[in-house]
Amino acid sequence: METFSEIVFFIGQLVILPPYLAATSNLRGRKLSTGQVIKYILISPPFVYIYTIFLFGLIAALKRAGVLSALNEESLQNAVAWGDLLALFLSYLLALFYSKGAKGKDKLLFFFVYLCFYISRMVFDITFSELPEILFFGLAVPCIFSYAMYRFLAKPLTELAKMAKYLNAHIIVFALLLQGLLILRFHFNLFFMRYDFISNIMMKKLWNVELWFGYLIHILLLVGCVMLKQYMSSIREVAEKNDQLAQNNQKITRISIDALKTLAATVDAKDSYTNGHSMRVSRYAEKIARKMGYDQTAADTIGKAAMMHDIGKIGIPDAILKKPAVLTKEEYDRIKTHSEKGYEILQNMEYMPELALGARYHHERWDGGGYPEGISGEDIPAVARITAAADAYDAMTSNRAYSAMSVSYARSEIEKNSGTQFDPRVADALLELIDGNEIHGVYGVSDSGNESGNDAGIHRRNR
Repeated sequence: METFSEIVFFIGQLVILPPYLAATSNLRGRKLSTGQVIKYILISPPFVYIYTIFLFGLIAALKRAGVLSALNEESLQNAVAWGDLLALFLSYLLALFYSKGAKGKDKLLFFFVYLCFYISRMVFDITFSELPEILFFGLAVPCIFSYAMYRFLAKPLTELAKMAKYLNAHIIVFALLLQGLLILRFHFNLFFMRYDFISNIMMKKLWNVELWFGYLIHILLLVGCVMLKQYMSSIREVAEKNDQLAQNNQKITRISIDALKTLAATVDAKDSYTNGHSMRVSRYAEKIARKMGYDQTAADTIGKAAMMHDIGKIGIPDAILKKPAVLTKEEYDRIKTHSEKGYEILQNMEYMPELALGARYHHERWDGGGYPEGISGEDIPAVARITAAADAYDAMTSNRAYSAMSVSYARSEIEKNSGTQFDPRVADALLELIDGNEIHGVYGVSDSGNESGNDAGIHRRNR
């Protein structure tokens, strides 16, 4: 009967392997090869127990051979009594091997899964002497818990692995806490075995505190797995809703961009000489921002703000905007109000305050000689400084109410006014773009003095 009990005990240890391998396959996201199956079996939780038994067997053999003669019987028994701690330490090492290749939160999930299966194995480390107990507690119960591990941990891992980025270290703390309780279970049992009265009761397996305490811990483990699944399901729902919100925001953003383009086209339509000006300034401003080191999101925002820089001209009479002759002082002062009008139009767009700032301050100068406030240097918002340079460059290289200039002349003006009209960093970025032929004038005049074309799609070439 003792041999049969040991065989059943060994089988009870191994029944955890199918859900363990299924969990590993789900974590890895692919079917395991034969070589991988062998590898993961050799580092599986049941083999922690086998390696520990082998180690103590080796120590006992060396003692009998006289190699460890200094190790007395009492010391050997004490070492065996603390074998759970050795097995626990070994389980951590094998858990590291198990999670090898995983990164970030994925490694956390791998480690947690391994510890869960190790806890499940630890519960069934009690042998039985009576046949009914052997069959029920030694075989049937491990099989039931093994199926539960598959149902509540291994099977959901396909989905849980996709949500690993939302996990935190609490799941590891939970697993370590259960492991600690299992260690205490063993020593709690040793403590009460010192008393004959309690020992006689506990020797009856149905009253064995170690047995039922272990089952309780396993139930807590399964409850934890179920709660983790429910938690991750709720996280997935939130993530799906966030994705939907992100998609809606993208749609709203596209609608907003289309609205901005429509407004910009409306402004440009008031003056045939500025047809396409706002869109070109937007492209130039975005490229300048990228050249200065802004990320794409920030550069896009600056480009949108630059697109709206002249929106205030909606409030300027056409007779002034389209006047081919030199403006009077009163007319020029009237045009200068477009920056304030633009600010008033855009100031309520709180989701993108750069729009209002670009409209209000794009005529300020680095040296403080601009309008409407006469501020200087870093006091001028960055979006306005970038828009100012882009606006000036397009004004010089496109047909306006005054003659268009060559790109080379516009370049010299940008360089000459760096540090006075323009932010030196912005000017340097624009000059670098011009020299690298990354932006061109449009509707302009080539360096030889010939018109480069009158089609909106034709870009000038800097010869």
